Order: sequence, then structure tokens, then C-alpha cells
Amino acid sequence: MKIFSLITLLLLSGCGMASEQKYALHARTNAKISELNRTCEINKVYYPYVAANLSSDRSKEKFVNTICAGEYDLTCQQRYVKMFYARLVLAYDNVDWQKVMLWIDAFPEQMNDFVTIEKYVITERNKNIVSVCEEQAFKIRLSEDQQVQKINKKLF
Repeated sequence: MKIFSLITLLLLSGCGMASEQKYALHARTNAKISELNRTCEINKVYYPYVAANLSSDRSKEKFVNTICAGEYDLTCQQRYVKMFYARLVLAYDNVDWQKVMLWIDAFPEQMNDFVTIEKYVITERNKNIVSVCEEQAFKIRLSEDQQVQKINKKLF
């Protein structure tokens, strides 16, 4: 009877330690994912600052006077738009630029000003950031699951 009680006690104490290990592992995993979510949220953009800078009359006037010798003709307008797109590319990473340009070409009636275009770029960028973060969170959870399986194997 004493041997059976001793074995039962050892098994239960082993399960208790394993349970504590799993709980600590789960807490660390949750902390990692919380930090990941904070980082992802910080990396999102909400305000179209490139368009805000270039849409002002003062900005356009300065460009026309310095780059286009005071003449706002078709060539100058094309250079201004080209500058806008170049600044977007420099400002935003994690964007599928081919998709953006295709969308602009496909829906010119909707994508007809700098602010609208930049808002679309921001939306696409933020979607990509969320996707990357979800993938990283999945990998963190997968790693936790694998570690829990190792703990369970040690028990039996």
C-alpha cells in the first residue's frame, strides 16, 4: 500500500511540475505575442503625410518655380506626379507597388488625387504588416505547442 501511494505521489508531483512549466511557457508566449502586437501597431501608418506635404499650393508653387522655371505645363505636371510616386515608394515599405499601380490604373475615377492614392497605399501597407504579424504570432504559438509536447513526453 505504501509503495502504491509513493508512486501515485511521484506521478502527481511530476504532473504538477509539468503543469507549472506549461503555465510559465504559456505566460511567456502571451507576453511575446503582446509585444509583437504592440510593435505591429506602432508600425502602422494612419495619416497620409506625403500627400499632405505635396498637396499644398505652397509646395506646388515652389516646385513649379524651382524645377519647371515657373511654367506649370503638362511636362511639369508629370514631373510633379512622378515625384509624388517616388516619395511614396521611399516613405512606405511592405507595399506591393505593382498592385498599387494596377489599382490606380484600373480605377482612375476613384484614385484621382494624392490623398486618396496615399490612403490606399497606407491601407495596403497596414494589411501587409498585420499579415506578417499574424504569421509571426502563429510561429510563436507553434513553438509553444512543440515545447508543450516535449514536456508531455517527459511525463510518460
